[in-house]
Amino acid sequence: MKRKKIIGFFALLLFVLPLNTKATGDCDLQTFAKYRQLAANVNISYTYKETDKDAIFNVKISNVYPGLRIENATTNEKYKTNSSSETPYVIDIPNLKSGTSYQYNVYTNSNSCGTSRLLKVYYVTLPSYNPYYKDPLCVNNPDFRLCQKWVKHSASYDELKKEISNYEQSKQVEEDNQISKNNPLLSFIRDYYYIVLIIIIGSCLYVIYIKKKNDTFGF
Repeated sequence: MKRKKIIGFFALLLFVLPLNTKATGDCDLQTFAKYRQLAANVNISYTYKETDKDAIFNVKISNVYPGLRIENATTNEKYKTNSSSETPYVIDIPNLKSGTSYQYNVYTNSNSCGTSRLLKVYYVTLPSYNPYYKDPLCVNNPDFRLCQKWVKHSASYDELKKEISNYEQSKQVEEDNQISKNNPLLSFIRDYYYIVLIIIIGSCLYVIYIKKKNDTFGF
């Protein structure tokens, strides 16, 4: 009985393994590997154009050679190349918002391997444009974290003004500390100005007293 089970197990393996050595239809492993290599060579890049308080992006998918097709898994959009255009293997996707993310799936698109075999997945995240980047507050504070061109935040304009005010104050303190470090005398005068002031006033009063005393006795 045990021997029959073993024979049956190996017979099942012989039946299943050949099925896995072939893709759909005539899409053998060699053909499928060729399409996977083509999918690996697909290149995705983007450009942008700044508007008043935002940036509009254009995604460019190149090297989409025959036998491949692209689908946006995020929006369920399907794209086709135009064989009659000057760039027949390029797909341009315009007017995308900053701060958005997309998943682009590359599938087979041929008679031999069909149109639904997933070859590769690409992820694209467009950077978030800072709407306050060109504001005068940020122009005067280009190093501040909320004034960078590409930064994601939800601060209101009033919150931005408060944050920048705190930043400018702390920056002034740092600059003063640096000046004090480079000039100890100025640091002493700044920290103990009241003592210096008392000494100066006392000296002046003493001089006036001595002068009046001399005038009184006719010296």
